Amino acid sequence: MKGLTAKVFRTFNASQTFQAQLDEKTPHNGTVQEKLNAYNEANRMVAILCNHQRSVPKTHEQSMARMNDKVPLHKPTFVRLTLTRDLRSLDPPTQVRTDETATRPVRG
Repeated sequence: MKGLTAKVFRTFNASQTFQAQLDEKTPHNGTVQEKLNAYNEANRMVAILCNHQRSVPKTHEQSMARMNDKVPLHKPTFVRLTLTRDLRSLDPPTQVRTDETATRPVRG
């Protein structure tokens, strides 16, 4: 067929394969979530069959450097939250009862 470029053929092939996967996997009386799962699964299968691969963005190195710079900033919060969680697991909080004469809740 004249004028058929490789790009057009790949698009046609992917579209046909995707439609076939959708027809095969989509439940007719399924919930929206089941249909969404079928769509995502069909999309994944077509990507595998057509060997679609995502390339690394040009700004990947810069993004990784920014994230690595932020790690030390969040470390104290992480340590504090981890210690708080560990302490709470050792001594679960007691039930709080309110005393009508007290201005604050009384533990007991």
